[in-house]
Amino acid sequence: MAAASSGQPVLAPVFTDHMVLQRDAALPFWGTAPAGEEVAVSLGGTSVSGFADAQGKWKITLPARPASAEPQTVTVSLQGQVKVTLTDVLLGDVWLCAGQSNMEFRCNQESSWATEQASAGMPHLRLYNMGYAGQGIGATAYPATIVARQTPGDFYHAATWTASTAASAATFSAVGYFFGKEILNSQHVPIGLIHCAVGGSPAEAWMRLTILPAALTTPNWTANNTSLEPWCNGRALVQLGANLATAPGDDMGPHHSFQPGFLWSAGPARLLPYAIRGVVWYQGESNALSHIGEPGVSDPAWRVRQHGTLFPALVKDWRAQWGQGDFPFLICQLSSIGETSYDSHFWPEFRDQQRRALTTVPNTGLAVTSDLGHASNVHPANKRDVGLRLARWAQRYVYGDASALPCPLPQRATREGSAVTVTFLHSGPALSTSNAQPPAAIELAGPDGLWHPATVTLHGPTLTASSPSVPQPTRIRYAWQPFSQGNLTNAAGLPASTFALTVE
Repeated sequence: MAAASSGQPVLAPVFTDHMVLQRDAALPFWGTAPAGEEVAVSLGGTSVSGFADAQGKWKITLPARPASAEPQTVTVSLQGQVKVTLTDVLLGDVWLCAGQSNMEFRCNQESSWATEQASAGMPHLRLYNMGYAGQGIGATAYPATIVARQTPGDFYHAATWTASTAASAATFSAVGYFFGKEILNSQHVPIGLIHCAVGGSPAEAWMRLTILPAALTTPNWTANNTSLEPWCNGRALVQLGANLATAPGDDMGPHHSFQPGFLWSAGPARLLPYAIRGVVWYQGESNALSHIGEPGVSDPAWRVRQHGTLFPALVKDWRAQWGQGDFPFLICQLSSIGETSYDSHFWPEFRDQQRRALTTVPNTGLAVTSDLGHASNVHPANKRDVGLRLARWAQRYVYGDASALPCPLPQRATREGSAVTVTFLHSGPALSTSNAQPPAAIELAGPDGLWHPATVTLHGPTLTASSPSVPQPTRIRYAWQPFSQGNLTNAAGLPASTFALTVE
């Protein structure tokens, strides 16, 4: 945030013309001004004032206001004189879209964009697109000018709120765009989307250092920290290149978007405490890599298991930092990809871990995407359906539309004799399959832990599985392949999540 100059108040960068403010929530505004000076913020006839502190920082909170699609004006005054005017401000719901490359994936890369762009003009869908230093640069060295911007204050480009058009949406997150469009059309309130995803970024980069395990925050993170993903460390070293020794940094080493804690400091921390409705999250590929056969690795799935601790801590802390209670946190489950083109051996376990998070982390939702995967591309192009599936969860659980049917989720598995019955949530009237064939990719295991294919029948919201090779089943699992072979769907044709359950 720029310092006040020439006696002018300065707002935090997220406050611009065309922004959406969160309806029905207290509205914090903050910025800088000359130390000790009185600052007033006005919106819709309501004005609240306060004073800049000794460092010139001020924060003023306006009372909650209802949704409004009528353009309004925000003014910031110093000593009774209006100094800043923001126009075309709407009140609605603001969603933060974060994660790694599949969230960053742009609308103009999406498979339906050629036809979708004609309808992208939506004056009540507003976009705040936070591009970043090094965006679009893969496994090559950054120029020195990009390395110099690897600081929390300079990493993201200056952004402005804009109404959705074919041009502004083209470079915006496709998942975010389709989610926001669907919520706009169903709820009829203005929708604001803030996008800050960074390709390749691991979960720990989005977390405050003080809540990370000590093993993840040791010095010289790019070279010596074996508790971090080797791919992330290696990519950071390549991108920092010859400028590694002179790169901005701290006690942990050089700054980079994969550094533990860095993206939190550069992104969400600088958006705080802008009022939001919730978070849409698509991240995990960089926390789900396999290390089979790697020298010195005794537990090839260690990275997946580590994420099982990191993710709940991330969600809990983001909510605590925002101070808005347990706002919705909607998760995109990892899709499908073959092992020959990606280290995806443990993706089934990771997808199931994401499913289980719904039972341990309050007010979370899940969009299943395994049927949208590509065998050789970690960035499948169909992001429209991902956004729509997220929207279905929001419509049901955030906006109270009981008719919205999200992806089906297993609830429990019980045994009668040698048969196992699994009951599902969100099945609709009855479970089905996507290809009119019997349910596939369902396996049973007994006390010996060996898995065998099962014969399956569907009965309304339940399935029953059995196998002559497993007379005493103790476990059941579904779609346990990196590139899913599952075909189970609900009445809306949405795919069931990968799962593994203990039989009761």
